[in-house]
Amino acid sequence: MAGRRLAAAGGGAAGRRPDGDGRPHDRHHALPGGYAGAGVRAQQADPVADRCGRGDRCVAGVRQRPDRLPRHLGGDPERGAHRGVRLGRRGLERAGRHPAVPAGAGREGPHRAAAGAERLAGRGDGAVRPVCPDRRAAGGGRCGRPGRGRHDGGDRGQCPDRGAGAAVTDRTAVYVGCRLFDGAAEVVEDAALAVAGGEVRAAGPRERVLAAAGPDPELVDLAGACVLPGLVDAHTHLHFPIRGFGDWPTGLVEPPEFTAIKAVRNAGTYLAAGVTTVMDCGTRGNLAVALREAVANGVCQGPRIVASGMVVSPTAGLADDHPEFLHLDHPEGEVADTPEQWRAVIRRQAKQGVDNLKIGVSGSALNPYSDSGACDLGHDEIAMIVAEAHRVGCTVAAHVSPPDGFVDCLRAGVDTVHHGFGIDQRCVDALGTATAYFVPTSYKLRAMVEGGVARGRDPARLDEYRRQWDGHVAALRMAVAAGLADRIAVGSDGGHLPGHGQTAAELAVLLEAGMTARQALAAATGVAAAAVGLAGTVGTLRPGALADFLVVDADPVADPTVLADPSRIRAVYQSGRLVAQRGQLTAPPSGGPDGLAPVFLGRGTRTWRSVRRPPPAPPDGPAAG
Repeated sequence: MAGRRLAAAGGGAAGRRPDGDGRPHDRHHALPGGYAGAGVRAQQADPVADRCGRGDRCVAGVRQRPDRLPRHLGGDPERGAHRGVRLGRRGLERAGRHPAVPAGAGREGPHRAAAGAERLAGRGDGAVRPVCPDRRAAGGGRCGRPGRGRHDGGDRGQCPDRGAGAAVTDRTAVYVGCRLFDGAAEVVEDAALAVAGGEVRAAGPRERVLAAAGPDPELVDLAGACVLPGLVDAHTHLHFPIRGFGDWPTGLVEPPEFTAIKAVRNAGTYLAAGVTTVMDCGTRGNLAVALREAVANGVCQGPRIVASGMVVSPTAGLADDHPEFLHLDHPEGEVADTPEQWRAVIRRQAKQGVDNLKIGVSGSALNPYSDSGACDLGHDEIAMIVAEAHRVGCTVAAHVSPPDGFVDCLRAGVDTVHHGFGIDQRCVDALGTATAYFVPTSYKLRAMVEGGVARGRDPARLDEYRRQWDGHVAALRMAVAAGLADRIAVGSDGGHLPGHGQTAAELAVLLEAGMTARQALAAATGVAAAAVGLAGTVGTLRPGALADFLVVDADPVADPTVLADPSRIRAVYQSGRLVAQRGQLTAPPSGGPDGLAPVFLGRGTRTWRSVRRPPPAPPDGPAAG
């Protein structure tokens, strides 16, 4: 199928083709991030000797049938007659129009198209870094085996999209002399962090990390600084222009092209503020997927994005936010009322490559056509939606405030519940027995009160916001007192109120609700990573995690609110690459491949998501290297 990732065939057979180059073609060392173009289907690399010979016609290390090779790669789909293009360096230059194989990127055998694959995976700068069995055995860089595009709880090395534009080097860098918070509520004094290949190799006490780092590491002195994982925001809207109540109509009539340009800027704002991963919880069209692919392929800078499509709700619900006489051809949401309509929407969004389905169980105070205090979906409807979304590989995030709807969402198996501005003790009890995470977006409610006062809004509506705020903080206190701090994840709802890049402002509310400083930091790192399906991959400094981390001059372990001031963040690293300093982006995008991102060539690949997660485990201490 067009656009599907190539799973390299073969593996393990002995022997040698007479005209082969003698290098093993092992599926575990095939090119990272290889994609098939239109009409390309993976075939056995060499059914006899499991090797790529010098005369083989291969794409991303996989031999192709002539009638399956696209015309621009030398094939003839109509007649099945091969035109004799050998994809070595010159062959790849001639075939450079293929979006997955940039011109001049190739070498033969298992080295083939290494640079193009690195760029496609968002990890490289275009330089050829071959990954082959000999190099791997010698302790070289990460295995380049292709994956299916998302983490399924196994070897995270299978995911090819790991770098978000970061340059990856094999030399180990060790950051020493710092205080270290690992994302799981544990702190190490006089610590060190070892990074290589864009991943954390070791973290913990200095001497232990230095011993694990191997010979001749690059030492970076961080004396007096605190190191912690990059922040994770579990609720954003990267496309929203809203800065206050009056901007909602502007968003409805704004040209989608202008919205897309602003979304790129907004993504950079999060990264500069130390937020290295976000979940976009509702977008216009398929913008979040496009932006996710642009960031992952180095076209622009931003956090890793767990992408939703448009918000979906019943008629007169959250997503039905404009009068029909406007006849908008770029609405903000989709409407579904019957089970058949819901299944069609879910399957269409999955086809477009979304990671997450955002549903409106109740309305919003910002949408005059909906009721924020009423439930638009019942338990059975939510359960049907969740079952279908999980079947096609998407998670479900529910916008809900009324207590009945909150409990129905938890019992129906949604993955994350958001807002919950009207929850009570019954909701807290249900959260304790469910596997979902709660993303309260608390600072948004405070900003609605403060912003409404500043703008002179309707006093009756402001009184309602104040009552919701008081009840919301009380409910958070109940949840924290019940031992559920590790189920509450930070989400800013950025794009509404507050603006973009203000994720750390949520920490002050969590402290007010009774969390300790370390619990609040965990809510913005390890817990939020688990909420968006990336536990162990981001939001932590354990070995094997992506090297997304912050270097902070102040001590966020004592006062997490210092993270709300980007000028206190000395450096932001993404996959081990310095990308921002003191609120300013410092590194340009890595460029990315020419042509279409592979997700747009066929059925979408969900880049980061692990869907069926086990219940969260209690946090451990930092693991030494």
